[in-house]
Amino acid sequence: VTLLLVLTQILQPLDWVVWTFQARASERPASGDIVFLELDPGTSDPALPSKRRDLANVLDVLRSSGAEKVYVDLVFDRPSERVSDSELAQAASAWRGDLAFVNRIDIAAGGERTETRSIESITRASPIVFAPHSSKWPNTLYELPAGYDTSLGLKPTLAADLAGYPASSASFEVDYAFSRRSIPSITVIQLLALDRQSQENYVGGKRVVLSTKVGATAAEMNVPTQHAAPPSYVSIYGAETLKAGGMPLASALPATAAVAIVMALVGGIGKARWRYAAYSSLLLGLVVALVTANTYGVRIELVSSFFMVAVYAAIRLRVRWRHRAAELDPDTGLPTLRALGRQLESRGAFSGHVVVAKLHSYENILKTLNTAQRATYIRKLCER
Repeated sequence: VTLLLVLTQILQPLDWVVWTFQARASERPASGDIVFLELDPGTSDPALPSKRRDLANVLDVLRSSGAEKVYVDLVFDRPSERVSDSELAQAASAWRGDLAFVNRIDIAAGGERTETRSIESITRASPIVFAPHSSKWPNTLYELPAGYDTSLGLKPTLAADLAGYPASSASFEVDYAFSRRSIPSITVIQLLALDRQSQENYVGGKRVVLSTKVGATAAEMNVPTQHAAPPSYVSIYGAETLKAGGMPLASALPATAAVAIVMALVGGIGKARWRYAAYSSLLLGLVVALVTANTYGVRIELVSSFFMVAVYAAIRLRVRWRHRAAELDPDTGLPTLRALGRQLESRGAFSGHVVVAKLHSYENILKTLNTAQRATYIRKLCER
């Protein structure tokens, strides 16, 4: 049964839940090469043209501060005032290819994908990357592709481009175990309040992701255990995963097979005391494996192993209960002949004799007597 569950990956969501809590407890530092710059709410709202002019000013500040590359993770799908749109487009073009606009791939609960793109009057010749936004429960992406086949051709995802990876159809698992505190983050107000030298120290030579903390799609994206994190952090965590060389995976099949072999060997131990100690050591070993894997950034799938141990334990408990039930008479509550035999076996060699008297229709007679009469009847039998 466990093997079937492993092959069909039915338990995989539970493995992700376990990994989510492990990631929450992790304090592994990120590279620090990616900065999140929080913009004012409504920056992409066409009814607020002044916000687009403010964004153009921020882009100029980042360029003069020596930022390596900038990603505008907002979709400008509707035009605003012509002057404000023109200023934003000119500020983006001044980066000469080192600024990318992030278009959106909306993934519905049924898996359907829809593109949401910024208008060409703003993006012009700037590079385009795509970021997925999922509305499928639990609104969390544990895997990201390196690229999407879009109406513009094969385009890289924000995560892949941030890490310097080319666009491809390959996917990778996202490691959310990086400490969020180690990812540089600053608001646009804080950045503009710094002097020129401080601005250069903060963003110089780094890749900067610009977005709002709460946008139109913020409710559709979750960073596991960090529900207040901006949606852009999903791609940032993906980029940090790629920069770290990916996330090693110890899959469920070999782990479950190893646990099954150990359980088979333990089951052959004769003494119950040593057998129970071995089972306890196996459970402790699984817990230690989870902790150790989290320390070294390895995602290990052990839910199926715990499931197999739990099922085996339930079967063993049922067998023990049936054995114990077979050693007690259901009518009298007294030990049966099987229980007597087990007691004699446990004592080993002994002197003397045991006389066993078996009465026919004994149970039928007891059923006709009340509690007091049963006690008297059994006492009379013993006296004889």
